[in-house]
Formats: sequence, C-alpha cells, structure tokens
Amino acid sequence: MNHGGPAGEIHGPAAFKEAYVGFATAFSDFNTTIDLMVAEGDHVVAYGVASGTHDGPFMGLPPTGSKLRWTGIAIYRLDARAASPSVGRRSTGSACSASSA
Repeated sequence: MNHGGPAGEIHGPAAFKEAYVGFATAFSDFNTTIDLMVAEGDHVVAYGVASGTHDGPFMGLPPTGSKLRWTGIAIYRLDARAASPSVGRRSTGSACSASSA
C-alpha cells in the first residue's frame, strides 16, 4: 500500500503498476534512483529521487514541458511472506523543483 503522494493510496501490485505507467506516460524520460537504503530489525527505509520532463497529461494537467525533480522516502516492514509499507511513501514537497524546457 502507498499512503498518499501524487498517485494517492495504492493497494497491490496492479495498482502500483498502473500508477507507475501514469508517471512514465506523463514524463517520457521518467527516472528514479534509490540514493540511500537503511535496514534495522524488520524495517527498511529507502530514500530516492524521481525526475522527468512533463510532456504528457498528468492527473488532469496538460503537458507543461517543465523538467521536474522530487525526493521521497518509503518505509517498509518485512515479514516472512513479503515486504509491506508500514508508513508508506512520502514525497518531500519542499524539495520539489521545476524549470522550463
């Protein structure tokens, strides 16, 4: 499950794939990186950056041609069966930036 962020709440692999396709369609050069990953006990925290050029419709907004970059964090709880977000993904709005093409 993804709690919040631009894609809203996401439940399950199919919904995650649908959200990812939405980003990849709206940002043709969409790219993500994991810059830091920390594990302790049954929790894993991942911090990363996403970026792309807004050249397709996104969440009802027409393409702007702007290059966007944002950071986010995901906190997962591991169990014997699978990893599941215990807090979810959060986008850090203060780190968002945009520039004209």
